[in-house]
Amino acid sequence: MIRSHHRLFCLAAVCVFLFSVAGLTACAEPVPIDTAPEVGALAPDFTLPTVNGLSVTLSDYRGKPVMLNFWTTGCEPCRRHIPYLLEASDKMSKEGLEFFTVSRDEEATLRKFMQQEGYVFVVAVDPDRAVWESYNISNTPNTFFIDSDGIIRSTHIGAFNDTSQVLSELEEMGLTMPPTTAANAVPVPPATAAKVVLEVGTPAPDFTLTTLNGQSVTLSDYRGKPVMLNFWATWCPYCRRQIPYLLEASDKMSKEGLEFFTVSREEEATISEFMQQEGYAFTVAVDPDSAVWESYHIGGIPHTFFIDSDGIIRSTHIGAFKDTSQVLDELQKILADE
Repeated sequence: MIRSHHRLFCLAAVCVFLFSVAGLTACAEPVPIDTAPEVGALAPDFTLPTVNGLSVTLSDYRGKPVMLNFWTTGCEPCRRHIPYLLEASDKMSKEGLEFFTVSRDEEATLRKFMQQEGYVFVVAVDPDRAVWESYNISNTPNTFFIDSDGIIRSTHIGAFNDTSQVLSELEEMGLTMPPTTAANAVPVPPATAAKVVLEVGTPAPDFTLTTLNGQSVTLSDYRGKPVMLNFWATWCPYCRRQIPYLLEASDKMSKEGLEFFTVSREEEATISEFMQQEGYAFTVAVDPDSAVWESYHIGGIPHTFFIDSDGIIRSTHIGAFKDTSQVLDELQKILADE
């Protein structure tokens, strides 16, 4: 009897361990009765409302590859791999990839999460779980890779470990991976595909743009002062992550006459909402037609230019800074001779 109880105890412990390990990458839910759609089968069509009040129909994307992710805000693995999905979808955007997600959370919960994290991807709401059941979702996150003919080419249950893992799945659908610009940078397809970059030692292109507060900013007006110029977007996780480092570094160097401002090509309302939510007050110049982005040949964000008092580019940095000291090291290159 003792041995029997011991064996039962050991079996129970093993089961608990296995479920714990599974929970590191996926959140378990009750298993539906129906079987899941198989790879090679047509993806079940659906129409759902989105959190922004629009609607999304899967078959409307016929002719384009689709990355479809099922998730919930309460699922830690779901939250953890969102940046990887966003970066991969942006890298493959010029291949026509469409990315959207389905959640069964309440709209208010989803909106709050999206606002807190600064995310702007499409979230379709499935309150009665009809779509979840048609896809037989038993664990989240669960990602389906659907080709341009609406056929499921692969699925992935659990969180992706990194962006490269997502890209590998996308490449199996025949999508071509574009050349990367730098680590910790999100490639951005410009209106015109400029492949050259501005060289260090050349004059920074001048521009005049309108800021969020309705004022105008002209780069040449800062001649005589060193400038830290950052190109970014609210949806870019790397951009958001490094903002505190840029602000701290600019504050430390303000007595040296340093000027810091940024350029974004997003809608003013989107930027303003982000700034208010985060409590930021730095200068954001809006570039709606991407003219300045093109003149600076922005191919990945965040992208920061360090310009000396003569308007000469002394260094550039593509990707997120790891900490404030890394920003300060770059600033020394334009402040050393001031």
